[in-house]
Amino acid sequence: MPTIDVMESDDLFWVGQGLSRMEQETIIRKAADQDCWEITTADPRMARRLRAFSQRTDVDLRLSKIDRWTLVATVPASSFSLGLRRALTPAELILRKEAGRRLAALREV
Repeated sequence: MPTIDVMESDDLFWVGQGLSRMEQETIIRKAADQDCWEITTADPRMARRLRAFSQRTDVDLRLSKIDRWTLVATVPASSFSLGLRRALTPAELILRKEAGRRLAALREV
């Protein structure tokens, strides 16, 4: 499938145009033998975020338009990771609250 480089384009207005919110999906995938993540999106907000990420970092991010609505970003695996935030334990919550109180006290001085 031919791709069109959109890194030099000033606008991403075409991403997601004419699609319902339900159709504006984002798929993030990586095969075990690949050294890059592939992010496919028809969501205009995600397209803008990817564009901003590529402009503010030194990451070699390749953005390509694959059809009328869809943008594909290829991101090196070393610069992108997925993870879940772990729940803090009650002890960690208490420590954070105490640290916040100490910080607030320092700001009052």
